Amino acid sequence: MSLTRYLLLFVAMITAGQVLAADRDDRPFSKAIRVLARERSQAESYVSLIHTVAKAEVSKYARGILLYADAKAEFDGLIEQMKADLTRGKSPDTSSDFQKQLQQAVDRRTAFTTYVSEQIVGDEEGRKGAVTGAATAVTLLTLLGKASLTIWKEFRQVSDTRKKAILTQLDVLKWRAFHEIPGAR
Repeated sequence: MSLTRYLLLFVAMITAGQVLAADRDDRPFSKAIRVLARERSQAESYVSLIHTVAKAEVSKYARGILLYADAKAEFDGLIEQMKADLTRGKSPDTSSDFQKQLQQAVDRRTAFTTYVSEQIVGDEEGRKGAVTGAATAVTLLTLLGKASLTIWKEFRQVSDTRKKAILTQLDVLKWRAFHEIPGAR
């Protein structure tokens, strides 16, 4: 097994461990934030794989950057939609705009991680890579939906000072630009 495949398997194992750890945590808000942080971390790990494996292949490298940029834009949009709904008192499970944004974010993230797994990390014989992401699109949609609802419930119950802190915490969970991720230069 090549080093690249080991790296991808390692990323998947860490992510799966984080999902299991999140399920054991009895603090719903912490779990919700962890889901968003895990998505950012996984995306950045995949960027590192793009840099390590595909930098010499300009078309694959450029495609990876574009797919990451699309996924980043959708996740950042998801966070902004969540913040807007939080401040308006609009529950994510009743907001059609939020649900559309959530679906688009999941679709773009899945496209990005699948591309990296299959087209960049796939082995020499052209077979698919070992992993297409720690969570399937359906699982990810469910996790993010529950996380957003949990954050909304928390937001509705806390002081104004804590509400500001939650909004700031959500801003921190936005994905970094490709060129800001170590190893992507």
